[in-house]
Amino acid sequence: MVQIVKNNEDLDLKDTLTGFHRCNHSVTYGDWTLPQISNDDLFLYLKDIAHLLTDDRRENLYICDISWKGENLPLDMTGINCICCNGERYKRCDTKYPGIVLDNASNNPMKRYRLLDGKHRLRKLIDRGFYRANFYVLDLNDIQQYFRKKQL
Repeated sequence: MVQIVKNNEDLDLKDTLTGFHRCNHSVTYGDWTLPQISNDDLFLYLKDIAHLLTDDRRENLYICDISWKGENLPLDMTGINCICCNGERYKRCDTKYPGIVLDNASNNPMKRYRLLDGKHRLRKLIDRGFYRANFYVLDLNDIQQYFRKKQL
């Protein structure tokens, strides 16, 4: 079980860490391939990396250093009007859970980190005026083995 502590509050991630990060070229979001591993579409299932989300990997990062799916879109296509979920996931997301980033594997050469999980939380933090937040920071060498070429 993965647990984090924030402000003396235990946060159990075992039931909240679902889904996957897709590395592909998207008409909507642009180029999110991961050529360091493969030029093919790749899938990273978050449950596969849950054991890596430990306190020693948490850092307080500047949000402007993180590339994320949707940062290229106009505001009326993200947040409360998100095109992927009609704003439902944005409304329900809880920013007390840290996002997950990959260090030095950004698809944007101007940014150091690539967001693997938490685009709705990140957008909500931005909308609330935050410029820094807690994230789990992973290295490509630590998770390379967990990328799959097929969706489950």
